[in-house]
Order: sequence, then structure tokens, then C-alpha cells
Amino acid sequence: MSATNDDRDRAFSPGLTLYRWPESARVGRTVPKSKFYEHGNVTAAVKRHFVDDVESITWAYKLAPETIGLAATEAVSEVQVFTITLKPGRDTLDNRVLAAINGAIPTAIIFEVEKPAVVPVPSGVEPVETPAMVSMAAAPQVLGRRVRLEDYWTTPVQPQDAPRVPLPPAADLERLYTALLAPTAPIVPQAGETLAETHERATRIAALDREIGALARKLRAEKQLNRQMDLRRQLRAVEKERQFLGKFE
Repeated sequence: MSATNDDRDRAFSPGLTLYRWPESARVGRTVPKSKFYEHGNVTAAVKRHFVDDVESITWAYKLAPETIGLAATEAVSEVQVFTITLKPGRDTLDNRVLAAINGAIPTAIIFEVEKPAVVPVPSGVEPVETPAMVSMAAAPQVLGRRVRLEDYWTTPVQPQDAPRVPLPPAADLERLYTALLAPTAPIVPQAGETLAETHERATRIAALDREIGALARKLRAEKQLNRQMDLRRQLRAVEKERQFLGKFE
């Protein structure tokens, strides 16, 4: 897949996180929610989220060797793009719904979660028009490991009619998938960093942030001077590691 320098600049510009998916990869098939109940381990609580929160699920695009001309790899043989349209009045989607879909489909998935344009109001009140919004979400597929709820990366919501950017240039589907997920990542991927490495670094940074918060709370509450000194040493050590891992954020 080739791209001009201008295309590359637009594809990686901050805030531009909606992709212009190739027409050659279009599927456009509505998938009944019941299909995911049949093929995934869906609890009653998760099924309730499907029923109450989701208006429709569309298998929108299939990025594969035969549709976009990029070679598959062991880690990424195809990338599916699913559009999940929320019911009116629903603002967010529980990650367990995404995990149920991921669990039913063996290939990598990128989700576009759409919020409807009209917010329902009580009877007799004029409806309030709001723009349709969309966000992109995915759980990085790391070879040999199951997807966990905390794995999901997501972009902020933005207008559905926001400009879409070309797919980033890539040598194969694995590299394309890694580049496509860059806008969703909680940290900026480093040059040459694999998806697994970015995921591992992001996970470690999140754990360090939690540890820093816990140590800071303990330090504020501690009355003994020697214990305060020990907590400060621990805090400095954790902050140093956090600064090193996050230096390319």
C-alpha cells in the first residue's frame, strides 16, 4: 500500500483518528446480536448490555490479503472493522460487550462505536438535535494471550462527519494493525516498537501510576519521620521508572 507524504502526515496527525476504510474491503453486513450469544461466553449481565445498550452491530470492513493486497502474518491474518451503534440515550458501551465480540471472532478487530444524533426527551418536549458522535476502540491482539477487559484502548468521541484519513502505509497486515491502533493507545508508540511492546509498556505505566497514587496517599497520612523518609525513597524510585517508560509519551 503506497501513500504520499501528505497522506502520511494526515494519517498520524493528533486528533485525526477516523480512518477512510477502503471500498475494496467493504462488507456492510448486519450481524444479529444473538450470534455473539451463541459463539461467546456471554453471561446474563453482558447479554443485558447487548439488549439495552446496542442498537445494531455491523461487520463493516474486512482488511485481508484479498481485499487490500497486504500479506498476512502469524500474529495478524486479517483485521475486521465492526461498527456498533448505540441506542438513543446511551453514551458509553461496556467493555464486556466488546470482549464478547472479540471472544467470538478469532481475528483482530477494530471497533467504531457510534452514538446516535438525536437524544430522546420526555413526551411533549421538542427533541434536542445533537451531532452523531463516534469513537474507535480496540484491544491490542498480542499473540498467545487472551484479551482482558483492561486491555481496551479507545479514542475520545468526535463528530461522525469529522474528516477521515487514509490508512497508514504498511508492509503487511501486522504492521498496518499496529499503525491503526496508534491513535487509541494511551501512550505514544515508540519508533520500531512492536504492538506487544507498546501494550506491555502501557500496562506497566498504568500500574506505576496506581502505585504512585497509593504511595502519595500513604505519605500524606504517615506521621513517623523515618517511615516518611522510606516512603519518599520508594516514591522517587517508582517515579523514576515512570518517567523513563513515559519519556516518549
